[in-house]
Amino acid sequence: METVTSQQPAPPSLAARLKVPPGFVVEVIAGPPLVNHPMMANFDERGRLFVAESAGLNLRAPDLLKQLPNKILLLEDVDAKGRFRKSRVFADKMTFPSGALWHRNALYVTAAPHIWKLTPRPGPKGPGIERKELVSKFNFVGNAADVHGPFLGPDGRIYWCDGRHGHEIKRPDGSISKGKAARIFRCKADGSDVEVVCGGGMDNPVEIAFTAEGEPLVTVDILHNQPSRNDGIIFAIEGGNYPWHEVSKEFPRTGDLLPAIENLGWVAPSGIMRYRSRAFGKQYHNNLFTAQFNRHRIQRHILERLGAGFKCTTEDFLTTDDKNFHPTDVFEDADGSLIVIDTGGWFRIGCPTSQIARPEFKGAIYRVRKADMKVMDQERVHDLRKLGFAWARRGPHALVHPLFYFGPAVRDRAIDELARRGKASLPALEKVIELNPTNTQFVRDAVWVATRIDDADARRFVRGFVRDKDLSVKLAAIHSVGLYRDAKALPALLAVVAKDHPAAQRQAATALGRLRHPDAIGPIMEAVKQGGDRFLEHALIYALIQIDHREKTAAYLNDASPLARRAALIALDQMPHGNLTREELAAQLNRQDMALHKTALAIVASRPKWAGEITGQLRAWLAKPNDSLPRENVRALLLALSKEPAIQNLIVESMRNPGTGRAVRLLLVETMGRASVVKMPPGWMVEIGKSLDQPDDALTQQAMAAIRARQLTQFDGALHRIAQDVKRPADTRAQAFGLTSGRAKAVADSTFRFILAQLQDDRPPLSRLAAAKGLSQANLDEKQLLTLTASITNAGPLELPPLLVAFERNRSATVGNALVSALAKSKSLVSVTPAAIEKAVRQCPDEVRKQALKLTARLQVDVAKQRARVDELMPLARGGSLEQGRDIFFGNKASCSACHAINNRGGGIGPDLGKIGAIRSSRDILEAIVFPSASFARGYEPYVVETKAGKTHTGILARESADAIYLLTTERTEIRIARDEIDAFVPSRVSIMPQGLDAQLTPRELRDLLAYLQSLR
Repeated sequence: METVTSQQPAPPSLAARLKVPPGFVVEVIAGPPLVNHPMMANFDERGRLFVAESAGLNLRAPDLLKQLPNKILLLEDVDAKGRFRKSRVFADKMTFPSGALWHRNALYVTAAPHIWKLTPRPGPKGPGIERKELVSKFNFVGNAADVHGPFLGPDGRIYWCDGRHGHEIKRPDGSISKGKAARIFRCKADGSDVEVVCGGGMDNPVEIAFTAEGEPLVTVDILHNQPSRNDGIIFAIEGGNYPWHEVSKEFPRTGDLLPAIENLGWVAPSGIMRYRSRAFGKQYHNNLFTAQFNRHRIQRHILERLGAGFKCTTEDFLTTDDKNFHPTDVFEDADGSLIVIDTGGWFRIGCPTSQIARPEFKGAIYRVRKADMKVMDQERVHDLRKLGFAWARRGPHALVHPLFYFGPAVRDRAIDELARRGKASLPALEKVIELNPTNTQFVRDAVWVATRIDDADARRFVRGFVRDKDLSVKLAAIHSVGLYRDAKALPALLAVVAKDHPAAQRQAATALGRLRHPDAIGPIMEAVKQGGDRFLEHALIYALIQIDHREKTAAYLNDASPLARRAALIALDQMPHGNLTREELAAQLNRQDMALHKTALAIVASRPKWAGEITGQLRAWLAKPNDSLPRENVRALLLALSKEPAIQNLIVESMRNPGTGRAVRLLLVETMGRASVVKMPPGWMVEIGKSLDQPDDALTQQAMAAIRARQLTQFDGALHRIAQDVKRPADTRAQAFGLTSGRAKAVADSTFRFILAQLQDDRPPLSRLAAAKGLSQANLDEKQLLTLTASITNAGPLELPPLLVAFERNRSATVGNALVSALAKSKSLVSVTPAAIEKAVRQCPDEVRKQALKLTARLQVDVAKQRARVDELMPLARGGSLEQGRDIFFGNKASCSACHAINNRGGGIGPDLGKIGAIRSSRDILEAIVFPSASFARGYEPYVVETKAGKTHTGILARESADAIYLLTTERTEIRIARDEIDAFVPSRVSIMPQGLDAQLTPRELRDLLAYLQSLR
């Protein structure tokens, strides 16, 4: 294997660019050429550092599997200044290694599609690596939103995270575990006993830190995406179900989806650690630290217990103005210093902060320490890790002492060495505990030793601490007995769940759920009646679901406590054998308790066949005045139950009621457009037609949105009249034209002139787009096409791509030449693809196509030219008027707010840009404007859907149902496409954000827009 040595001092500028609190210093301990693009890393017991190293390439999954370009490096041999001097390849030919864990003489690595165990083995040609696929398989696409880890829990289990790309794991007994949702997994070190800890619709859980009591805390990218993106830290409680995507339905619900313990904003968090040492001072002990890719910083989170969960007080710890600093990992060394991994500028795929990969910006590994701490040289590594202790030859009594006297790294090694000695270690632990019963750290460590020993004596040892007076010891012991499903711990667990600290009650409920003993239902319900926070409520209800005893649970549907009735209702609905009946549910709908009522409504919405039970309630709501209508509840129920005849009839009945208010009518028409019905009910068709003819233009536009979403053709006559009606607003007329233009044999000249006028840049962006899309489908004659070429020159990047489609049926050389000439002069030419131009002139004579080839050559992607263009425009990133920039953003010319919002004002097709200035450099923002197709923010990837009928749709995947998908288009309309009508569904390489805005705006306007965007923090 290749070995690199370097004794050259790292450039001081690398560390100098990083700012830390007073009294701390930052040092480079490894940089190029030892590492170039490090991602995640982990120490072994000798102080060597295993580093997951990227080759600096942005590759999709098929190419990663083919090229296997990435590797694991091993850094060792630190010099007098604490810098690594040698790097060698430990394992090459990896897909995308996203973590490294050294445990019991092997390196555990996540590199999709597998969890790997890499064990060094001697060989005839020198040391080699035995590779074992420990757990598999996990789907991935190459954007780092897949498997991460692994991480060693204090219980001795291997934990890892998996993003929302799906998995299919074959168990030893032949059964299959599969799903699409994100998950936190754990297993034994040999790969057996794979369990799902929790999961949900979050996009990408990344790293795990554990409390001293074994509770996992996880960094998550995209925990929420509406109304704006929010990343966070979650408490990964067992059975937890987290936002935001529909795949959260793969897990039982215990009420609302679980919250984060800390919302971080749009920061792309990666690494997380718990600070276990006291070297920074006692105020830092047990704090969390997170590495935040987008915000170029390390944050400190002061973690405290809050009820059954946690709360954080957050502050910056390490910051920089260098936007090419992208921290991906942070962890602790044996001396209590922090190690920070900066991966550099290479990552682009799915990255929300960089549009163009910059592998020339190399990464590095840093140490953050107190200024008065000794340098971590080789002698200090040897001392702090007790490398001269002769660990392998020590017996249990000798191994107990490091648990008292040394730091976390040594204690961790002692815990595992004692566990490897098996039950022979238990007497030594018992003897020391007898002498030191109040030493929380030692007793808790002893519990973790016993937890790693699979033996009846170890179970007996742990049971003795389930009711310990110390909360920390108690939580560790309860976790342990739950992990092993120790039935002999039942009496103690029942006592704890009945009355104790909320965290202990929560952990006891988790353990009782794993035991699945019906006798636990009574004490659990008594705990439910006491109330508590969301985490305690979840644990109690999830335990009922796991116990799965209908008779004993159903008895609480008539309990005097609404809390108990609600818990029973949820559990019966979610447990495998709950068999909840209509009558049981209907009885709860009549209760006055709001939380119970809301739960009953949610269950009805999830069981469409039970629509009759809710019709009366919906009828009463729909009769309410506009200002008292519970819109969100009504909308959710109507959509969930829209396939049921009772609800369909209720919608028609309400539309026909003269007393129905305007807000209700708009909501009902919206429901008809969005409903997941295969065929529109006849009554709905009638009401949509009536709504078109209303003088209320908002109602007309809502009806047109329904027609567009459902692709209805029965209203062409009415739409044609609206398009011709000069009394109607121009944008309404343009939208009506667009809905029918493709089916009309010809376009009247008066209508054509009117639609052309809507292309002017002073018109609202959605009106311009509607006009352009209408013309793209229209049967224009040669004269009209020739006239349209005059509009091509001045068309903006929003309109130009659809306008080109209008020429695809043209055969005239005159029109073709005029089109090519107009395109050559167009400032928005870069907003179209070479393929779009080729299609526009495909049926023209050869001479036209040859001229068009010159244009397409100008549009071929050239990364060097892209960078040069950004360099050319970078001076515009300085100066500028915030006020003028705000007007441009929300104005008609740039049309930014048609798709993007600023703090919820504007469209929702693209990401909310309310904090864009804090998470992107000026260059990143400029790149996103000039080359929007270079990369897509995660969660906003465009897709192209081709139907069997030959239609093509492009948009963001808004949502899915069992029988259809829904695309959100640039017109802010949801288009429903039945799954059985889909011929092809592929990611689009072209952003729905038009390219060429830099040419559309004047330099001054672009400067002002950049100034405004950079000010948003």
